[in-house]
Amino acid sequence: MLDRYSLRFGRIGVASMLVLLLSGCAVMDTATDKGLPLLGEGASAAPGPTTSVTMEIRPVGKKKPEMTQLQLDSGATVQQALEKAKLVKRFRRMNIEVMRVAGQQRAKLDVKYDHTKAQVNPLYDYALYPGDHLIVAEDPSTSLDDMFNSIAGPLPRAPLSRMGH
Repeated sequence: MLDRYSLRFGRIGVASMLVLLLSGCAVMDTATDKGLPLLGEGASAAPGPTTSVTMEIRPVGKKKPEMTQLQLDSGATVQQALEKAKLVKRFRRMNIEVMRVAGQQRAKLDVKYDHTKAQVNPLYDYALYPGDHLIVAEDPSTSLDDMFNSIAGPLPRAPLSRMGH
């Protein structure tokens, strides 16, 4: 018979596997059974000294997003891109997504921005690759919204990649 600790760790393992399976990360092309290329399998960290990234900036109140091409150093991260574009000073709160194309597939990477520290959560500070599309939308929420969400729970929001299109 299993002891109490073995049963607890077994449940944690099953729960972890379930979270990974249901996370919604689309890295598998079901038509060809190929995943996104991993580093060393045709994807490189950055081919040259600079990386070109398209940045789509969506301020509150404007219907048309601002599109800009950003030249970054090789291995630059989302936080560095925000700082170079001066968005950390421009927007107090932001919702951020990275759209990455690998072959015939597109992957959406959500980025968590901590407005209290004015920086991207290190777990979500992805390295940017040539061809990445960075979507930055100003978040109009306030501290009153934060208080309400702490009591009632956050309301679901539409993905940035589908807003305004």
